[in-house]
Amino acid sequence: MKKLMTLWALVLCYALNAQTAPEKAPAIGSVSGKVIDKVLQQPIPYATIVIRSSEGEMITGGITAENGSFEVKKLPEGKMLFQIQFIGYKTYSRDIEISRQNKKLALGTITLEEEVAELEGVD
Repeated sequence: MKKLMTLWALVLCYALNAQTAPEKAPAIGSVSGKVIDKVLQQPIPYATIVIRSSEGEMITGGITAENGSFEVKKLPEGKMLFQIQFIGYKTYSRDIEISRQNKKLALGTITLEEEVAELEGVD
Protein backbone atom coordinates (compact mmCIF):
# COMPACT_ATOMS: atom_id res chain seq x y z
CA MET A 1 0.00 0.00 0.00
CA LYS A 2 2.87 2.37 0.81
CA LYS A 3 4.40 1.75 -2.62
CA LEU A 4 1.09 2.52 -4.29
CA MET A 5 0.71 5.81 -2.37
CA THR A 6 4.31 6.79 -3.18
CA LEU A 7 3.77 6.00 -6.84
CA TRP A 8 0.52 7.99 -6.85
CA ALA A 9 2.26 11.00 -5.22
CA LEU A 10 5.04 10.91 -7.82
CA VAL A 11 2.55 10.73 -10.70
CA LEU A 12 0.58 13.63 -9.21
CA CYS A 13 3.73 15.78 -8.78
CA TYR A 14 4.77 15.06 -12.36
CA ALA A 15 1.32 15.97 -13.69
CA LEU A 16 1.22 19.26 -11.75
CA ASN A 17 4.72 20.17 -12.88
CA ALA A 18 3.78 19.55 -16.52
CA GLN A 19 0.90 22.04 -16.23
CA THR A 20 3.04 25.10 -15.42
CA ALA A 21 2.77 28.02 -17.84
CA PRO A 22 5.66 28.70 -20.20
CA GLU A 23 8.07 31.34 -18.99
CA LYS A 24 7.70 34.80 -20.46
CA ALA A 25 10.56 37.06 -21.46
CA PRO A 26 11.74 39.10 -18.46
CA ALA A 27 10.20 42.57 -18.16
CA ILE A 28 13.30 44.74 -18.44
CA GLY A 29 12.31 47.81 -20.46
CA SER A 30 10.38 51.05 -20.42
CA VAL A 31 9.23 53.68 -22.90
CA SER A 32 8.60 57.35 -22.11
CA GLY A 33 7.76 60.63 -23.81
CA LYS A 34 5.26 63.46 -24.06
CA VAL A 35 2.14 63.86 -26.23
CA ILE A 36 1.05 67.26 -27.59
CA ASP A 37 -1.48 68.66 -30.07
CA LYS A 38 0.16 69.37 -33.44
CA VAL A 39 -1.56 72.75 -34.02
CA LEU A 40 -1.96 74.14 -30.50
CA GLN A 41 1.33 72.72 -29.17
CA GLN A 42 -0.50 71.95 -25.90
CA PRO A 43 -0.20 68.70 -23.90
CA ILE A 44 -2.89 66.06 -24.40
CA PRO A 45 -3.82 64.61 -21.00
CA TYR A 46 -5.35 61.14 -20.59
CA ALA A 47 -4.45 59.86 -24.07
CA THR A 48 -4.33 56.05 -24.21
CA ILE A 49 -0.97 54.30 -24.63
CA VAL A 50 -1.13 50.76 -26.04
CA ILE A 51 1.79 48.34 -26.43
CA ARG A 52 1.11 45.35 -28.70
CA SER A 53 3.22 42.33 -29.59
CA SER A 54 4.36 41.86 -33.18
CA GLU A 55 1.44 39.40 -33.50
CA GLY A 56 -1.03 42.14 -32.49
CA GLU A 57 -1.80 40.95 -28.96
CA MET A 58 -2.00 43.65 -26.29
CA ILE A 59 0.93 43.47 -23.86
CA THR A 60 0.26 46.49 -21.63
CA GLY A 61 -0.71 50.14 -21.72
CA GLY A 62 -1.32 53.30 -19.79
CA ILE A 63 -2.45 56.91 -20.09
CA THR A 64 -0.72 60.24 -20.32
CA ALA A 65 -0.56 62.52 -17.28
CA GLU A 66 -2.04 66.05 -17.03
CA ASN A 67 1.09 67.47 -18.67
CA GLY A 68 0.97 64.92 -21.52
CA SER A 69 3.91 62.87 -20.26
CA PHE A 70 3.92 59.08 -20.02
CA GLU A 71 6.11 56.19 -18.96
CA VAL A 72 5.20 52.56 -19.51
CA LYS A 73 7.38 50.19 -17.48
CA LYS A 74 7.96 46.44 -17.30
CA LEU A 75 8.13 45.83 -21.05
CA PRO A 76 9.47 42.47 -22.23
CA GLU A 77 12.45 42.12 -24.51
CA GLY A 78 11.64 42.12 -28.23
CA LYS A 79 9.89 44.02 -31.03
CA MET A 80 6.53 45.66 -30.29
CA LEU A 81 4.03 48.12 -31.73
CA PHE A 82 3.62 51.35 -29.75
CA GLN A 83 0.34 53.27 -30.21
CA ILE A 84 -1.22 56.45 -28.85
CA GLN A 85 -4.98 56.89 -29.19
CA PHE A 86 -7.26 59.78 -28.27
CA ILE A 87 -10.78 60.69 -29.37
CA GLY A 88 -10.74 63.20 -32.22
CA TYR A 89 -7.10 62.52 -33.14
CA LYS A 90 -5.42 60.17 -35.60
CA THR A 91 -3.82 57.12 -33.96
CA TYR A 92 -0.03 57.38 -33.73
CA SER A 93 1.82 54.08 -34.35
CA ARG A 94 5.49 53.22 -34.22
CA ASP A 95 7.55 50.04 -34.03
CA ILE A 96 9.81 49.83 -30.98
CA GLU A 97 12.35 47.28 -29.76
CA ILE A 98 13.48 46.57 -26.21
CA SER A 99 16.84 44.85 -25.81
CA ARG A 100 19.45 44.42 -23.10
CA GLN A 101 21.44 47.25 -24.71
CA ASN A 102 18.39 49.50 -25.16
CA LYS A 103 16.20 49.04 -22.08
CA LYS A 104 14.85 52.58 -21.76
CA LEU A 105 13.37 54.19 -24.87
CA ALA A 106 12.84 57.95 -24.72
CA LEU A 107 10.53 58.83 -27.62
CA GLY A 108 10.63 62.57 -26.94
CA THR A 109 7.68 64.76 -27.93
CA ILE A 110 5.01 63.10 -30.06
CA THR A 111 2.50 65.28 -31.89
CA LEU A 112 -1.03 64.05 -32.54
CA GLU A 113 -2.95 65.41 -35.51
CA GLU A 114 -6.67 66.09 -35.31
CA GLU A 115 -8.83 63.73 -37.35
CA VAL A 116 -11.22 65.87 -39.36
CA ALA A 117 -14.30 64.11 -40.67
CA GLU A 118 -16.49 66.10 -43.02
CA LEU A 119 -20.18 65.37 -42.65
CA GLU A 120 -22.53 65.32 -45.60
CA GLY A 121 -25.24 67.94 -45.75
CA VAL A 122 -28.93 67.20 -45.29
CA ASP A 123 -30.98 67.08 -48.50
